[in-house]
Amino acid sequence: MNHSIFKRLSSLMIIFAICAVYFFYTIEVTTAISVQLDTKGLINDSLKGEIFVASQPSASNISAPSIAWSKAYPDITGYDRWILQTTDGGYLLLWANYGDSVFSLLKTDFSGNPQWNQSYSAEISGYSQNVIQTSDGGYAVAATYQNSFLLLKIDELGTQQWNKTYTVPGSGHARAIIQTQDGGYALLGTGTQPATPPESSVVAWLVKIDSQGNEEWAQNLGTNSPKSLVQTSDGGYAVVKDFLFELVKLDSNGTVEWSRTYVDRDKNAVSSVVQTSDGGFALAGYMWRRIDGGNAYAALVRTDAYGVAEWVQYYGVGFADSMIKTSDEGFALACNGRLVKADVNGSEQWEILSGASYVVQTTDGGYALSAAVKINDNEWGAGLTKLDRDPALPPASPTSTASPTSNPESNPSEFIAVDVAVAAVFIAIVVATAGLGVLLYFKKRKH
Repeated sequence: MNHSIFKRLSSLMIIFAICAVYFFYTIEVTTAISVQLDTKGLINDSLKGEIFVASQPSASNISAPSIAWSKAYPDITGYDRWILQTTDGGYLLLWANYGDSVFSLLKTDFSGNPQWNQSYSAEISGYSQNVIQTSDGGYAVAATYQNSFLLLKIDELGTQQWNKTYTVPGSGHARAIIQTQDGGYALLGTGTQPATPPESSVVAWLVKIDSQGNEEWAQNLGTNSPKSLVQTSDGGYAVVKDFLFELVKLDSNGTVEWSRTYVDRDKNAVSSVVQTSDGGFALAGYMWRRIDGGNAYAALVRTDAYGVAEWVQYYGVGFADSMIKTSDEGFALACNGRLVKADVNGSEQWEILSGASYVVQTTDGGYALSAAVKINDNEWGAGLTKLDRDPALPPASPTSTASPTSNPESNPSEFIAVDVAVAAVFIAIVVATAGLGVLLYFKKRKH
């Protein structure tokens, strides 16, 4: 075999190396794109649905989570008003009797063992998100005092740090509170005005407060009672109101941008609103349906970012007292003593009889429920139940020190691309080295 053949062979090896790099690079890009498109396709499919089709949730073979433990606190009388998991893994429960001028906060550890219990002189109005944990580890409570909104700031041990009142027209009652992105607060509640008929006398008010409790602005949101609010991803606010399942979107200064209703009659009530990861919203409560002679059904409405309804799901006769968004983009609803878990499409995955009015998803993927426990014929006390990890969630990832961006479950396309790229580079280097070696060898022989 002469030198020209070897030269041609070595040249072909180098060309092959270049083609290998291009080939594997093409596979890398195509694979990464296909994985990303599959993921987006699943998310897009999950948003499809018929608007207001009176369908029952789809059947599921997923079992409900088991009870991890349950605790009763007979010294805390009244009814549950809210529950949250605290940053130390424990729980905070808010308890009060409607119309009483005193409410209680109970702090427990992660196993439900009491750590402290404090009572405060103020009225808790309605049944909504009246307490939150603040960025400094303490708490803030929305309450009512002498017909005014009251904000109580409490430290991590339950000691009151300060309180301030905010006057709204007529008889004011604070219903819900959130901490805003700037470290301040937003209080939602009602005022009153002379009106006919009497039910139109209730007016929704949103009050923005700085981190020191100073009022920045207040906005009248029109008639009907407000129940829940969230701060939106654009820095604005979303508020839901009875009785037409009304969703109101405001900008960061409290100016109303748009408002939508989702029913055409007033026998309805809404309890909760959350913003979804795509910028849309989910609203829960009950809707009156004419089937079987007419009855109220627990309902979940999903909208896009502009409030346009995408679908509604029903979960039997009753009322959705509260609703949360879960870590898998689904929803958990406390419905008249039942806890219902729904997927991203609102289809029911499982339900259990819980007796709970309020639910929070815990950091381990389970749930914590607050429920009233009967002490005797005349009194009810506090109860707390912890459920194990939700079987509907994806398997928990093993503990790893890798950064989130290097987790193959969170970004499979990245790992596929990296593995193929490494293989491509390795093969190209081997082939190119061999080709260059042959060329150099014959060049040396020639000289």
